[in-house]
Parts: sequence; C-alpha cells; structure tokens
Amino acid sequence: MEERADSHPALFISNRQERISIRSVQHLMEKHGHNAPRHSFITGLVRAEEDISVIQSLSGHSSADMILWL
Repeated sequence: MEERADSHPALFISNRQERISIRSVQHLMEKHGHNAPRHSFITGLVRAEEDISVIQSLSGHSSADMILWL
C-alpha cells in the first residue's frame, strides 16, 4: 500500500485501475505458491487440535466430514 500513489478503496486493482475478483486474487496466490487464506486458517486450527465443532462453525461447513480430510 505504501507503493501505491492512488486513493482507490480496493486493495487489489488491475492494470486498468479496476477492482479484481476474489477468484483472481486466489489464482495469483496459488500461482506464487500460497494456499488460499481460508484453507490455511482452517488447516492451522486442525493442526493446533482445536475443537472440531469450533472449526466446523468457523469454516461454515454444515458437516465435520469436510474438515476431517485435512
């Protein structure tokens, strides 16, 4: 942000000075070797052995089955 000289409200903007989509940000992060932030957050909770019901609630999954594969 310190390098930008504009006052655009979006954090990530295209070369056309337009807001880029969430999927574009995810694609760029994956391209440069970074996991999706939500996945990293949930994985960290699983590895820290947080209560599965808390992880389920924070992840937005209706079933704990989706979390247990981590």
